[in-house]
Amino acid sequence: MELIEGVEASKKNLIFKRNKRKLANEIVDNLIKIHSVHNDKYGPIDNAVYNSWYEYYENFAKETVSFTNNSDVSNTVKKAVNAAYEKLPKILGNDKNNATLSHGDYWLPNFIIDTKNMSLKGVIDPFNVMWTEPEYELFTLTVGHGKNLHLYDIYKSKVKTTENCDIKIELYALFNELLWYKILGKIGFVYLEYRSRRLLKAIEKM
Repeated sequence: MELIEGVEASKKNLIFKRNKRKLANEIVDNLIKIHSVHNDKYGPIDNAVYNSWYEYYENFAKETVSFTNNSDVSNTVKKAVNAAYEKLPKILGNDKNNATLSHGDYWLPNFIIDTKNMSLKGVIDPFNVMWTEPEYELFTLTVGHGKNLHLYDIYKSKVKTTENCDIKIELYALFNELLWYKILGKIGFVYLEYRSRRLLKAIEKM
């Protein structure tokens, strides 16, 4: 354990601070550094036994679809997860990247910020750390104030993304939110609807 001076990056008053662009670049550069660590297998950090990301994620997606179809979420959410699972081979099957270290919960409440110079001091609370495909946790850059900081756009200006990156962002965001619902037993249904509509729209464009 280590004490890190600063405040969490989700504080609303940070939105109005100067040097937001500097902070946003530091957040993105730190994620790129995390993603520079690779492995030859995919899966949980302590049990990476899968030869491909698709092999791992297809099992997770199948379980998520089953859970969703038997839950009390709306028909829009169910339609989105079923449509995504049907297209999963096309969305994920062509990725040939190395397994990449992922933090698992890389979003603003887990960033510690020095408000004097708007610099990133630390990243806390890794959740479900895994060896994933490189674009797996990019959806975390699009949630909360991360959207206001344009984190995803900054990332894409620094790293060449795959053809399906945008749709993967929507898929991972929705399925990850459903994982939280499965674990916690409660969720923001409005946000589920929002991500489901975005995913359905992305699938229609394929």
